[in-house]
Amino acid sequence: MKKKKVLAGILGVVMVAGVATSFAYFTGKNDGIGNGANGKLQKIQITNGNVVVKAEVENNGASDFQWSYDVAKHSGATVEKDASPDINAVNKTPDSNGIERAVIGSPVTTPVQFTRPGDALVLGVPGKNGEESGLRLINESNLTVKMQLVVKNDAAAKAELDKLTAAGWELYVNDAKVDLTSESAVDLGVVAKGGEKNVDVRFELPLLTGNTKQDKSTASTADAGFDLNSIVELQATQENNPGWSEDGE
Repeated sequence: MKKKKVLAGILGVVMVAGVATSFAYFTGKNDGIGNGANGKLQKIQITNGNVVVKAEVENNGASDFQWSYDVAKHSGATVEKDASPDINAVNKTPDSNGIERAVIGSPVTTPVQFTRPGDALVLGVPGKNGEESGLRLINESNLTVKMQLVVKNDAAAKAELDKLTAAGWELYVNDAKVDLTSESAVDLGVVAKGGEKNVDVRFELPLLTGNTKQDKSTASTADAGFDLNSIVELQATQENNPGWSEDGE
């Protein structure tokens, strides 16, 4: 009996040892990943970008003026037959009949007076050597962004729109007519980081404007004049955002 007990005990020890050693794999560790300086992984500093944009009027040093004269080209007006002799533009030149007519690109004083069908008012004043005018978008971000003009939807915006439509004027952005009563935004495209883009913004009084618009005004005083800032605002987001908000909508 003693021999059987001793043998059973030895077998038990062997079985336990067998179980214990079945998990004895070789292992190792290294606390240095990579093969950079001193055999270590290169450290990186990560700084997320930001989005900062602004818009200015490109008036090429004409500090007293932000609007200039043109003809309502989108309704067929031409310089030869429609340039106004009556509007209070700063610069005029005589035509073949000796009538002084507004020069295209001339600054206009405020209040703007004696407009007629065929006239247009353009944001910005071009330079004497043909430098660009308009709304200058500036991307001060360190990211490439896409931009849009968003039409505001509040009481103040509606009041300004009523001034515009009552007088018969239409808005064009980059030669595309903008129906401010139904469109929510105007796409302005992509601007590289640190880059700029000029946008053509104009109001036109179409050639076919009827008599009901005579003597109409966007305001009774200059201070109450039409304010583009009251109806639109500039919005920007990283250019790969499928939408315009933080959640991509």
